[in-house]
Amino acid sequence: MTQEDICDFKTKDPRSLVKATMARRKGQIGDGQIPPIVDFVLAPDARPLVTYLGYARKG
Repeated sequence: MTQEDICDFKTKDPRSLVKATMARRKGQIGDGQIPPIVDFVLAPDARPLVTYLGYARKG
């Protein structure tokens, strides 16, 4: 992976992220309902504040 493979993304309104997080924790919404509430947009010219790489295995 190179730096050109990384693209920043952010929510249009940070309050929507907080709202979705709280609703998910309370069990009011499922994971699939989060993206339309949060409305993430790509910001290819911005530098990401946090990056991470992860994977999962079925045990």
